[in-house]
Amino acid sequence: MLRKPRIAVILDENTSGDASRYEASKGYFRAIANAGGLPFGIPYHSDLIDVVVEEFEGLLCVGGRFAYPDYWYLPGQSSKAPPSERLAVEARYSRRLFAARQTRSRDMCGHAAARLPPWLPTLP
Repeated sequence: MLRKPRIAVILDENTSGDASRYEASKGYFRAIANAGGLPFGIPYHSDLIDVVVEEFEGLLCVGGRFAYPDYWYLPGQSSKAPPSERLAVEARYSRRLFAARQTRSRDMCGHAAARLPPWLPTLP
């Protein structure tokens, strides 16, 4: 019997509240399970990157309400969302997985990306 792929789902933080807990929509977990995978909620913590790369077959980075770098916006614009370490940690997760698996990424809409997004290598 084939083992079901384990998929790490990066949890969001409740930045609309006091940002004291992680959370995620059940829909992400249901979708992975319905597609034949085993979903696991993972906090965006740097110490878990090696574990995720070694123990999981995939990574789902869901959207969230957190600040992106100001240079991603038009001149004079900036994020209205609160600051968070999430983007930098997600970028490290993604870089490590792409490097370890020499794989292509797929975004939430199902569009295949043949290379790393240009911003990924420049984030801390």
